[in-house]
Amino acid sequence: MAAAFLCGLTVLNIHGVAWRERLRHSALFIAIFCAVVAPWLVANYRQHGSPFYNANYLNIATEYYPELVDNTLQEGTRKLALMFDSFGDVLVYDPPRLLKHYPENLYDGLQKSVTGVLVSAWVGWFALLGFALALTLERRSPEVLLLLGATVFYFLLFALTHWETRYYFFVLVVYAGLAVYAVFKLFKLARKFKLFRHPAFAALPVALVLVMFGTSLAVTQKMTAKFLASQPYEVVKACDYFERENIRDARVVARKPHVASICKQQWVFFPTVKSLVELNEWLRRNPADFVTISTVEIARRKEFAPLKDPRNAPPWLTAVWMNEQPTFVLYRVERDRLAAQD
Repeated sequence: MAAAFLCGLTVLNIHGVAWRERLRHSALFIAIFCAVVAPWLVANYRQHGSPFYNANYLNIATEYYPELVDNTLQEGTRKLALMFDSFGDVLVYDPPRLLKHYPENLYDGLQKSVTGVLVSAWVGWFALLGFALALTLERRSPEVLLLLGATVFYFLLFALTHWETRYYFFVLVVYAGLAVYAVFKLFKLARKFKLFRHPAFAALPVALVLVMFGTSLAVTQKMTAKFLASQPYEVVKACDYFERENIRDARVVARKPHVASICKQQWVFFPTVKSLVELNEWLRRNPADFVTISTVEIARRKEFAPLKDPRNAPPWLTAVWMNEQPTFVLYRVERDRLAAQD
């Protein structure tokens, strides 16, 4: 979005000043922007060797070349990391395929943005109407052009990757404003043509906004409850074991980094093994101290569902902590027993 704001300052001239002043504003904006993101750039450099490291090209590859992987999750991106090293690699791999799928992905994103996935359908359709009205009636306003242009650019950019609602939070805010604008603008135009002249009709746009607010609130409550219920609160309890045993920097095999991050350990991604035999072989080759089995692992590694019950665990896995609902079992890897499995 920094590029959009720079465009507003220099090209659209939202402040209505001379070129020299615009360049001064732009330079100040760039300086402030760099100061704000500096901690992230430093951390990125320390972690990956470049302040501008970004692996989103792997998400793009999973979307446009699905035959190479099974899904767009970590299993897919980790596999494609062995094939692609940059965004350029993804672009040149199969340009015709990319060009063909891009319009489809753009349309899919636009459709999902208005049909209840991102906002309620009321907000979505009124937002599209508001976009059309603003583009038609307010096109001379640099502020409006900046907002509409940034929204279009956002869609064009994110059409390169797969849909996730969290990617479109900026669009959500814009849609809310455009939807309200559309309601009141339509009412104003109707009165201009001598429609809805009775004072009682003044409540009509307010009622429509309240309908949009009500439907949005209903959807939000349901989604928030679902989101909170899905959070791995049991991970916090698992930290008690590490604290009690005074364990630090242990290598914990898990599909997500929650346990390692919260409990101050080291995260090791759960390998794409399909059986206990393969897991045994992987553990022999890779150093690991603990293995977690929870609803997250079982969802992607269904073969390990029996490990929900420690009585089904092999001798080289010892359950040291568990939570029944939701399922979470922390296993300690017995490396001496791993060697005894030959």
